[in-house]
Amino acid sequence: LKLQFLYLIASSSVLRSQTPTMPAELAPLLVAAERWLALDKNPATRAAVEQAVAAKDASRLGAMFGKRMKFGTAGLRARMDAGTACMNSLTVIQATQGLLKYVKDRKGPQGSLLKVVVGYDARHNSKTWAQHVAAVVRAIGGVCYVFSSIVPTPLVPYGVTRHRADIGIMVTASHNPKADNGYKVYWSNGCQIVPPHDANIEKSIQENLEPWGDGVWDEAVTPDGVMAIDADGLKAEYLCNLEDLTSTATRCLNATAEPMFVYTPVHGVGTEMVQAAMRMAGLPAALIPASQECPDPEFPTTKFPNPEEKGVLDEAMRLAEAQGQRVILANDPDADRLAVAERQPDGRWKVFTGNELGALLGYYAWEQRDKAVNPKQCCMLASRVSSRFLGALGKKHGFNFEVTLTGFKWMGNRARELEADGKTILFAFEEAIGYMHGATGIFDKDGVSAAVAAASLAVNYRRQGTSLAALLRRLYDEYGWHITNNSYYICHDPAATAKMFARLRTWPGASVLNKNGKKYPGALGPTRVVDVEDIDVGAGSFMITFHFDNSATVTLRTSGTEPKIKYYSELVGKSEAGTTSELAVLIERVVAEWYQPSENGFIAPAPPKAKI
Repeated sequence: LKLQFLYLIASSSVLRSQTPTMPAELAPLLVAAERWLALDKNPATRAAVEQAVAAKDASRLGAMFGKRMKFGTAGLRARMDAGTACMNSLTVIQATQGLLKYVKDRKGPQGSLLKVVVGYDARHNSKTWAQHVAAVVRAIGGVCYVFSSIVPTPLVPYGVTRHRADIGIMVTASHNPKADNGYKVYWSNGCQIVPPHDANIEKSIQENLEPWGDGVWDEAVTPDGVMAIDADGLKAEYLCNLEDLTSTATRCLNATAEPMFVYTPVHGVGTEMVQAAMRMAGLPAALIPASQECPDPEFPTTKFPNPEEKGVLDEAMRLAEAQGQRVILANDPDADRLAVAERQPDGRWKVFTGNELGALLGYYAWEQRDKAVNPKQCCMLASRVSSRFLGALGKKHGFNFEVTLTGFKWMGNRARELEADGKTILFAFEEAIGYMHGATGIFDKDGVSAAVAAASLAVNYRRQGTSLAALLRRLYDEYGWHITNNSYYICHDPAATAKMFARLRTWPGASVLNKNGKKYPGALGPTRVVDVEDIDVGAGSFMITFHFDNSATVTLRTSGTEPKIKYYSELVGKSEAGTTSELAVLIERVVAEWYQPSENGFIAPAPPKAKI
């Protein structure tokens, strides 16, 4: 009722101030701004809104209030600014109130005390917002365990498990540009949330928009329900778990290795943990580019601090070449993903794709496993849009391989289910350079353990006189050349995207595959479609996987965060050149006949290249 009252006051105030020449779109923005000002107590964001209101700046107000961030399975992620569309103190407080109210209601009146683990990275505002979260936990009568310093994201799900918490919250925007920040949520099992929790939490947020008193704005929360997690202690426990990732023999071999690595945290939080993990595994210390070594929310050496982006590894490459090092390990700023590059004999750098590194690390996990465990009890996982190389490895060696929907929220939760059924989880990965080793006790992607595994693998094969690239070729010779060809088209018109997928479900061509009441393409040129998996991924989102008679798979999906229609494809063959060529022809037909970029107004990126 109070919010409704404030809305009526704001509405009448704005309508009284309207002039006949005021643009129609400005009035609702001014109403939203005054509603905001009735709740916001942050001086900086209040000043920004007041300035835009005074100027009647429709463009600025539209950027702030044109929409409201929607809570999803990945939590929240957006530009830092005032308004409902952005990350700021008020939206963080509102999100936390809705989240905690939902979790507490599920526990019921007789439930145990609500426990929350909170971590934060080194981005602008991350620590402040973590403190707001702690203040909201205190307001609802819960116990909050807040890390005493910046931490890699994987330590939050680890902390949830360790403290038997109900929920974990990490304030981070991972590898987004410096203007962004985010809010990532883990459930009581240490995994990212899955539907319907996201929709239920969003509903609860909308029901809890008014801050629960002045106390939730605290930026220096003291005890009375708030406990500082000893970050050093939890890191030490995590590092002990990493010992299971490398055998005693491997650690002994690592201890005699010569320096051969350059590591970069890309201005993020990974340096301390990765260096400690390398020491634990007996590995030589890595060299670190001074320009990227320390946490820096400005990310001065790169506009996009994502190790997959072109140019992000240049600083590390220059240092490696100057010091004669062969291998580069790179985390993204919150240290939950890993990129690896290796200098080849001709002096060029090979940056491994996520699928290639998934094959190498999966093989490493198989080699390092506890040999006393029956292979039939072991399991590896990959997402739907990632390579099926692990399936070929499992088929030969007798372990289980499963494919899940896209994202670690699905792989982590499925791994938990398999573990509860007595399975030993060895490894999981997604093509977007995310890797999970079951030995760590973390059921999410973890760039720290992945760095240790990649470094140990590189040391082992260098000792044998070979390299990671040579090992990859050997694996493909033995288990099949798993060639992938992934790219996307940009589409700013949701109607055009929907039209494309509707056409694929009501195919007008002569060759049709009927399934579940829909008519899909039955062929693409001479290649026949043998099965289709059409996945319901929510309103406005699409994902269809086509399986072909030549063993190729092609998945078309919309991005949840960008105006992109992506495609992921893989073909397994006996030779690199022949398989690459065959897949390239198939993808040309996918683009020409299914995407129809000219007819639909899609924008092409740089020409896609097949990758092995």
